Amino acid sequence: SAADIVYVGEQHNLASHHAVQLEVLKSLAAAKPGLVVGLEMIDVTQQAALDDYLAGRTGDESFAKFWKKAWVFSFDLYRPLLEYARAHAIAVRGLNAPRAIVSQVARGGLSSLTPEQRKIIPAKIHPITEPRYLAYVKETLREHGPMSPEQEARMLEAMSVWNETMGQSLTSLSG
Repeated sequence: SAADIVYVGEQHNLASHHAVQLEVLKSLAAAKPGLVVGLEMIDVTQQAALDDYLAGRTGDESFAKFWKKAWVFSFDLYRPLLEYARAHAIAVRGLNAPRAIVSQVARGGLSSLTPEQRKIIPAKIHPITEPRYLAYVKETLREHGPMSPEQEARMLEAMSVWNETMGQSLTSLSG
């Protein structure tokens, strides 16, 4: 509870991981007034939809449809965490880059983005340099099939956009 930022990861499709996240949220909420929850699953341009759901202006069924488009994993896995946040007036923020921008970078690199798209993501995108994480990401990329060195470089750049946007979003939450 003394930390400014607490990461709670998950294997996206495991309900037990989401149950642990909810328990961590409950513990932190009791100890940290003003807590903000950040979600990888929601991008920075989708905040209004999340706010409408948390404020009760959007029902579960409608938000579940939105969620299905925003994130491939079942809303039912995430619903308890969001319901808890709503019930306890805990702010929840989308952290990520829009999927369309990440996909465009994967196809054409950062240079393919328009000036408007560039404004949505951090000005500086740092490459992945930590050796173990870089090896992990490259291994994950192999699941997409064979790719040229240029394709791999663009995919790594896209992952950096994903990571850097979440990092910038987190730092804006923690002050």
